[in-house]
Amino acid sequence: MENRQTWKPLLAAGLGFASLALAFLAIGTHGCEGGQDAGGGSGGTANVPPVTRPGPVPPSPPQPPIVLPAVIDAQDGHFRTHVVCSTCHTNAAGATAMRDSAAREIAPVNLWRATMMANSFRDPYFRAVLAAEKDHHPQHAALIEDTCLTCHAPQAAYEAHQSGGVQTLAELYTGATPRAQVGIDGVTCTLCHQVEPTGLGTPATYTAKFVISPNKVAYARHANPFSNPMVGTSGYTPTQASHTSQSKMCATCHTLHTPVLDLNNNITGNTFPEQAPYYEWRNSIFSTEAASPTTQAADCQTCHMPSVSQDGIAISTRIARRPAGDDFPPISPRQPYSRHSMIGGNTIMLSILRDRAADLNPAASAADFNHLIDRTRDLLENDTADVTITSINLAGGTLDFDVLVANRTGHKFPTSYLSRRAWLRVLVKDASGGVVWRSGDYDSAGRILDGANQPLASEAAHGPIQPHRQSISGQDEVQIYEAVGADVAGNATFSLLFCNSYYKDNRLLPQGWSDTHPDINHMRPQGVTGDGDFGGGSDSVHYQVSGLAAGSYTVEVQLLFQTISAREAAEVFLHDYLREVNVFRQYYEAAQRTPELIDEDTATTP
Repeated sequence: MENRQTWKPLLAAGLGFASLALAFLAIGTHGCEGGQDAGGGSGGTANVPPVTRPGPVPPSPPQPPIVLPAVIDAQDGHFRTHVVCSTCHTNAAGATAMRDSAAREIAPVNLWRATMMANSFRDPYFRAVLAAEKDHHPQHAALIEDTCLTCHAPQAAYEAHQSGGVQTLAELYTGATPRAQVGIDGVTCTLCHQVEPTGLGTPATYTAKFVISPNKVAYARHANPFSNPMVGTSGYTPTQASHTSQSKMCATCHTLHTPVLDLNNNITGNTFPEQAPYYEWRNSIFSTEAASPTTQAADCQTCHMPSVSQDGIAISTRIARRPAGDDFPPISPRQPYSRHSMIGGNTIMLSILRDRAADLNPAASAADFNHLIDRTRDLLENDTADVTITSINLAGGTLDFDVLVANRTGHKFPTSYLSRRAWLRVLVKDASGGVVWRSGDYDSAGRILDGANQPLASEAAHGPIQPHRQSISGQDEVQIYEAVGADVAGNATFSLLFCNSYYKDNRLLPQGWSDTHPDINHMRPQGVTGDGDFGGGSDSVHYQVSGLAAGSYTVEVQLLFQTISAREAAEVFLHDYLREVNVFRQYYEAAQRTPELIDEDTATTP
């Protein structure tokens, strides 16, 4: 068995052992750029004077896009592109295989090709923030590039490291070598299905240090696989294994510790838990690894790769078809069968990949992306969080009400990379429907507004940080659930490599949360001290609106979500002169940037 010892070529290059932890930037969206602390922290108000804010950064003249190559059938070392798998694991009109009870097409390759896994290298936001981070830390540029690709082009990076080399963007951009081809294929079939169970669920395999089998197997959970066609077509032997359907499999790339640089760009030897959904899941009622699992226990795959159809019906189907387009006679329907949709929350990037297909060249069609966007919104609206107005009272011109937010996920919400945020949008309307007070309203650019419909100062690069709030009375106060990094001096930062700890982390905790969990130091909330109702599963916020005239009032509350916050984008766009950043800005500003609705509630005064 071959362990992913990526530090060996880096040591040879003189980059240091501490670079091992740089296998960072999780699949999906990422953002890291310089910023200054101007408030927030563990209290309810700013604790340092505001800095001078530069405001919106004018765009540089548009630069031409980077046109990425398409994936072809290619093989490099342990890996092949998904094209060979598509021979039997895509839908065909003459086959009943890989369909749900409503005959929907659910072949693994059909569903996978629109996912952020398939497009982990094509993701233009990833490449923009990679460029910005290299620009911010130029002396570590080569190291940053190679190790970011360990997660975003993992097959190519793995092969490069096995041969004692490093992976470069330049090679991948050409698509001219077999290694480049397996790299631009993203997180693909022959990567995940070759991960060995060795060390899974332990620090030995976190930060993408998984073990790849040298024997060209294809692990899956079904017994007695019909091996000959797959061996003959692809060279991989289907092999039964249970770990592919367990959370510890996901933990290898979704438990990431990154190295910490001091303010002089020196590696300190510390690491930062850049994302920790696996830790968070183990600290919840959903953990299947608990000594006494609850009835709600479920692995990551239950939600993100469901084995039921869109109608909630358990899927039983043949798992492959013949290359000719009809069914294999020896294969009977199997159950469980997981939909390879890898559903998350990243609607904006899915829409950019769809709309910029001429540049980004994904394997998925517009219909594939639209289907996954629909499934993503369904997950966000029905299985993520609830918001409820639990009390409302109007007396003496003052309106008091409480809003309860409940987390329904098996991890923090939002979880993973720091670019994500959720917040409460609250509108108070009079009897005629006119808005008389607002908190958390937004514009078409996805920026949070104040009572005068102007972007909050906290939306600008170098702006202040909105603190966690127990109560809100002003229209420039917003409850934002988010994580913000802190540098070695304790100041807020938007550069990942400067992150030494969390300046703010009030993301909603999952049900069953324990402050004494063994891994608590990797996921401890920050900035919520003294808020007694912020705990496992929920948070409550009190609102007080004064100076109202007599009459009836209606309160409308929405819980909203962004994968790329407007503030995060503003920080990245400080590097708009870089081509990757400039091109992503063009994509981003042309995209639909309004937040996703998670849940809403309405209440009217008596």
